[in-house]
Amino acid sequence: KGEVLVELVDIQGRVLEILDQGARTEGLQIIEFNASDLAAGTYAIRLTLEGVEVSSKMVVKTSR
Repeated sequence: KGEVLVELVDIQGRVLEILDQGARTEGLQIIEFNASDLAAGTYAIRLTLEGVEVSSKMVVKTSR
C-alpha cells in the first residue's frame, strides 16, 4: 500500500500520460485506458510506488 504513480511512457522515456495516481491499498488494482489515439509503436507502462519504480512492462500497439 502507498502512493502509486502509473505512467504511459514512449520508447524515448517521455511520459505521455499519467494513467493513475494516488494512495492505494494492498491488493489487486485494475486500471483501464483508451489507446485508440496512440500511434502504432512500442510503449511502456511504468509503476512507481512511494517514489521508487517497481515495475515496467512493454506494450506494443499495432495499427488497424
